[in-house]
Amino acid sequence: MYPTIAKIGPLTIHAYGLMMAIGAMFGVWLITRIARRTSIASETMIDFAVATIIAGIVFARIGYVLLHWSEYTGDHMGVVRIWDGGLTFYGGLLGGLIAGSIFASRKAIPFLRIA
Repeated sequence: MYPTIAKIGPLTIHAYGLMMAIGAMFGVWLITRIARRTSIASETMIDFAVATIIAGIVFARIGYVLLHWSEYTGDHMGVVRIWDGGLTFYGGLLGGLIAGSIFASRKAIPFLRIA
């Protein structure tokens, strides 16, 4: 797979980011269809998806930064430059699980049911 799909002026479309976006859009589409068959409102499922996606990306970045801390000792702003690359799968998974369980408990919905 090519790491860079296209460059349009200053905008660079990376394959990893594009695949993440496609996966997130498909996931949101799928959970709204599933929500129609359950008693959980579609809006609640979309809120769940947004919370878990954002937390997943944040925790994926935190995981990468912790593993590569020596790269950021002199450049603290590099920690937030997610467009320069650096995410971890297990950080994203952990962040999504944490956000999902907090969301489910606040909405009083069993986590396994909403997940």
